[in-house]
Amino acid sequence: MLSRKKLFLIYTEAYLHYAKKKKGSYSYKCNESSYEFERNKNVTIFKDRELWRKCGINGTSFSVEYPRFNIPIIHTKCSTVNALLISRKYIERQDKENFLVPNVVHYILFGNVKFKFLDYLSFKSSDKLIKPRYIFVHGDYNISQDHGVWWTRMLEDVANVYYMPSPKIEYIQGKKVSRLDLMADVLRLQILQENGGIYLDTDVIVLKSFDPLRRSYPLTLGRPSSISLANGIMIAAPHQPFMCVWYNGYRDYDPQMKGAWGYFSVRTANKLSKIFPDHIHIEERSLLHPSWANGELPLLFQKHYDWSKNYAIHVWRRLKPVPEGPKQIEKLNCTLGEIMRYVYFLT
Repeated sequence: MLSRKKLFLIYTEAYLHYAKKKKGSYSYKCNESSYEFERNKNVTIFKDRELWRKCGINGTSFSVEYPRFNIPIIHTKCSTVNALLISRKYIERQDKENFLVPNVVHYILFGNVKFKFLDYLSFKSSDKLIKPRYIFVHGDYNISQDHGVWWTRMLEDVANVYYMPSPKIEYIQGKKVSRLDLMADVLRLQILQENGGIYLDTDVIVLKSFDPLRRSYPLTLGRPSSISLANGIMIAAPHQPFMCVWYNGYRDYDPQMKGAWGYFSVRTANKLSKIFPDHIHIEERSLLHPSWANGELPLLFQKHYDWSKNYAIHVWRRLKPVPEGPKQIEKLNCTLGEIMRYVYFLT
């Protein structure tokens, strides 16, 4: 497991390694006391080891002023739209000035799985309610194949969908990766670090504009439980230091570790948020809930939940069967039925 001390070290190294100014002395402030360290010959020297105890272990606040940096992780420049337009519709949309997060939506599709009704609703909801400049499909999805009626409908109904091929991430630190979800977890961090934008899982249904979050915060995640932050919805400006250390944390990935996927994908982010709260905004309920945790699933699949304040809802289709078409939602008397009907009939 990554200790708080090690997370702090990774975070510091990430700052130093990718800063434009590679050498020199820098000051950190913790508990109203200043600490200095210097970067020289790729070695970080802490002049006061109390920094670990005060900032790295007991969860006190930590802030830093540091030059802008550039992290050369991937080379798929969404800003240049070096990708293939695959949707039948294109609508000219401009990003609003003074917004921190680009108005771009990213999805990841690996393999040649059938594109389902819920996938269609996710794409349609992001198009109609976020109104992104571009929607990018990353991955190795074979767009020349027939992926079913809802894939065809999506290409007809959703505007500005581009395909950006991305190879599978088969190794992490030389260790074979077999889980597609883990590959996608790493890829989404790479994509957002380089390009920024909104990442969505394909079982996320958008319910209103993300503009208040894009305007106000450089990084927003939602909380599904007390011990995790979810990566199924991420709203990020490019080159965020929090995302950098989260990504670099995968260097300690061990497929033999029990619960490795959950630890690196969602619990590490939660740990980091407690150490560096100034670098992330957390929506406690409006991005994900009803959640899989705390017995909330019946609020989505059986009962009614007030979603009027939600930006989105994560459907958690791995945990429960979901409707496969419009007929199945006509009389579905629960929150899931409400939001699926709401999006399906959007014009």
